[in-house]
Amino acid sequence: MWSFLGLGFLYYLTIFFFFRIGFYLAFQETSIDFSDLARAFYLGSKFDFKIIILTILPYLLLAFAPLKFLRPKVKKVSFILSSLILSFFVYVYFTDFGHYAYLKTRLTAPSILDNIANPKIAIEMMWQTYPIIWILIGFVAICLGIQWGFKKLIFPR
Repeated sequence: MWSFLGLGFLYYLTIFFFFRIGFYLAFQETSIDFSDLARAFYLGSKFDFKIIILTILPYLLLAFAPLKFLRPKVKKVSFILSSLILSFFVYVYFTDFGHYAYLKTRLTAPSILDNIANPKIAIEMMWQTYPIIWILIGFVAICLGIQWGFKKLIFPR
């Protein structure tokens, strides 16, 4: 269980790091001082650490539970839950990419609530502005690739 938690933590951290690199490369408009970039990545990594700890906390609690008879089922449920959580994070990053590409501001809670309040307008705007079909194909491909890597690394047979 401890190797699962450690490898899972590193896997999540690696994925988040690559998303940060991708965001920087996609939207790099001017040259930025390396110290500013390093500070931004440091602050982002601190946020990622907190999110990852909250994400793996249920698994940590399961590690101390006397569930030896449920091990196979816990393993399957853990993979499904991890896949859903990783897909949610990919969705948030995709949304953040699209929001920044359109408005040049990062995704915030009020902007999410604005889109939820007027979903028809938000969906029409997205359909007119972005290649939604290609984005959905990319989203599914990235989610499947991340889940495949997670399964191979964390749940080897």
